[in-house]
Formats: sequence, structure tokens, C-alpha cells
Amino acid sequence: MNKKRFTSGLLALTLVFGGTALPGAVVYSGVTASAASSDTEVLTYGDYEYTLDNGTVEITKYNGTDEVVDIPAEIDGLAVTSIGRRAFYECGDLLEVKIPDGVKNLGAQSFCSCKKLIKVEMPDSVETLGGSVFATCIALERVTLSSKLTEIEIATFDGCENLTDVELPSGIKSIGEAAFRACYNLDNINLPDGLETIKDYAFQNCKKIVSISIPDTVTYIGTMAFYACTSLEDVKLSSNVDYINNSNFYRCTSLKELVAPASLKKIGGNTFTNNYRSENENKEPSFTLKCYNGSAAEKHALANATNFKVIDIENRTEFPELREAKFAKVARINYSDYFQFRLNWTEVEGAQQYGVAVNLAGKWKVQAYTDAKTTTFTSPKLKAGSKYDVVICAKVNGKWDTSDLANRAFTIAVK
Repeated sequence: MNKKRFTSGLLALTLVFGGTALPGAVVYSGVTASAASSDTEVLTYGDYEYTLDNGTVEITKYNGTDEVVDIPAEIDGLAVTSIGRRAFYECGDLLEVKIPDGVKNLGAQSFCSCKKLIKVEMPDSVETLGGSVFATCIALERVTLSSKLTEIEIATFDGCENLTDVELPSGIKSIGEAAFRACYNLDNINLPDGLETIKDYAFQNCKKIVSISIPDTVTYIGTMAFYACTSLEDVKLSSNVDYINNSNFYRCTSLKELVAPASLKKIGGNTFTNNYRSENENKEPSFTLKCYNGSAAEKHALANATNFKVIDIENRTEFPELREAKFAKVARINYSDYFQFRLNWTEVEGAQQYGVAVNLAGKWKVQAYTDAKTTTFTSPKLKAGSKYDVVICAKVNGKWDTSDLANRAFTIAVK
């Protein structure tokens, strides 16, 4: 096949007059001009434009209109090893593409915005993907990725709204920013053991994902990583994550509960905001944070009016052994949409009565009493945004235990 050669040059012209750049083509005295050129030889082979690099071929542009494209493995006896940046960008007729064995790199946006592209066959020779490789390929349904990949780059599948299933190779260490954002129909994603990082917005607006298990090798989850995953019901967090970033699970309205790992040291703002759908104060809230007694997660729940249950290492929420404890301990707090809260606490052995006290103007005042069998209290309607220091006391052998109230108290933040 005949080859055509093109030379592309970069010409830089600087016009300077008294230190000020001048518009137009008029040249005045005192104007200096400088030019520099850099030649890149571009060759053609049928519908392809390509360049040579150390005896291998990089396809830089596809000019055809075929619906099914089988990219050549060789051109004039030289191996095709790279698909360059934007090589197939906005190929509006492309339905299927087969990438040949031997290709090691897919450049940034190489298949971006191919609106009709449904199927991609990627060989295991591919080692790197540039950013936004398949972004806004809105018809793309399924991709089997190369087993040699170690990273899903930024926005790789961003906006692939019909993508339903992706099999991530076992060697993946990082999922980039917005890698699967707005993949509205993605309903199955298995995160491999060995994954270490999930970056910002990675799965934002993946509205059909129901369950996700984050392996214990993951140590970082970025901001808004699972934002508005509205069908997400079940999440297993890595036991080695120490920070849940801002808005990670914001607007995950189907999420019923989350177990906060013992490793967790901090929870960002708006992490669980708008996860509640209770219609009245008697309805069980839709989301509960399960956390360990005295943990950072429990403190976050208390400070941010998040429903929570105290658990132990075996995910228990009932503690018979604590009934002999001297003090009642909060086991759960629920908040309603009507500016109320409900407390549950552990039993105290021998308790005859319980009192719920609030610190008002520096003095502890009992607001409610319950009998020995009642370890729950629902508040009246309170002022939105108000905070209260609360303590639960037990009456044993006719005496109220009011020792060390300051350290036993906890804060209630009304929604």
C-alpha cells in the first residue's frame, strides 16, 4: 500500500516593540522575530496515520468510517505498540474495535467520545491506559481489561452510562479519579485483593451498584468516591482504612448500615448526610453507623447526629457482660426528621430505675425517669441545630450513682 509523508512544523514568531506584543502583521522598526521548528514525520497506511519510534509504530489518527475495526498488528513489517492520544477520538461510526496483541499503550482519550462503540477487545499486552481512554463512550457495555494493568487512570470510563460489567485484573493497585463516574448502569464491580487506593469521585453516581466489598489492602478512599450511589445497600470497608473522606457516602439513600473498622481515626464532613428517609419519628431510620465503644466513629456519630449502634469485634450489639457495669453506657442513638432523638443504653446490674439528665446552665437536671426494665428514651421535639450534654444514671440500692458525670457525659446534636 502506498505511503504518504507529511511534515508538521511548529513555527513560533514573537513580535516585540518596546516590551509590548503587537497584534496584526505590521512590523515596526525595532521589532525582532525568532523562529523555531520541530519536524515530526507522519506517515499514512490506509485509513491510519502513524509515527515511528525506535522501530515501532504508534497510530496517531484513524480517518476511516468503518463500524468494525481490526487494528493491524504490523505496518510495513514494524510492530504496532501504541495507540496515540485521541487516535480514534469521536469516531462516530465505530461499533467494535479489536486491539492487536503487542500494543502496550493506549494514549489519553484514544477512544474518547466514540458514541456508538459497544465492544472493545483488549489484549493482555496492554500495560498502560491514558486518562479518559473510553470516557463518554455512552454505548459501551462491557470491557475485559488487560491482565498487565496496574492502574485504572483518571476518568477512564467516565460517563460510560451503559457500561454494565467490568472485570478488574488482579494486579490493579489504584483506581483513578472519576474512573467510573456516571456509569449509571454499572451493577457489578469486584475490587481485587491488592488494590490500595480508590481516588476521588471514582464511583460517583453509579446508580445501580448494590453491593461493594473493599479489600483490606485498601488504605485510602478519596472524596465523594461513592457519592449518590443510590442503590448501594451493602458496603464492606477495608479494615485498614483510617479516614473516610468528605461525602464518601453522601446521598447513598439505600445504604442501611455501615460497620466502621477499628482502624478508623477520622470521618469527613457530609459523609452520611442525606442518607435518611424516615417519614415519622416512630419509623426505624434507614441508615445506622455501627461502631466500637469510644471509637472515632462513635464520636463522629454523636457530633453529627448520625444514627449509630455500638458493636464489639464480633459485630454484636448486645452485651450481657456489661450489665454488671457500674455505669449505663449508650449503645445506640437514633435521630428522626422531627428534631427528636432516641437513646438506648446497656443495663446496669441491680438497677431499680434510670434517669436521663441534661446539663443546663452548668447544672445537671433530670429530664426523664424510666423503670428498671426500660433502657430507652425518646426526647420531645427540640430546636433544630441545638446541642445537649447528656448523661444516664442508674439508681442501685436506693442511691443514684452521680459520680464522674463530666467524663460519662456525651453530646447530642439535634438535626
